[in-house]
Amino acid sequence: FNSALAFKIGLDQLFEKLGILIQNPSKMVSICGKNCPEWLITDFACIFGNYISVPLHNVITEDEIAKIFTQIDSPII
Repeated sequence: FNSALAFKIGLDQLFEKLGILIQNPSKMVSICGKNCPEWLITDFACIFGNYISVPLHNVITEDEIAKIFTQIDSPII
């Protein structure tokens, strides 16, 4: 819980640094990687921060990632 909350604060600061308003309802964070505790912490941080998490499977190709990113507006991976 504490790790996810700390990560959420870090995401808030990163969005602010990127100039994305905290109140923006469409804040997205893409999560790419194998299923692990860090993935879960990141997902909980998104929930705590009211961010939209976009899970990406760790075996997709670069072309598939590029296609996904043309369809979404996720500034953080």
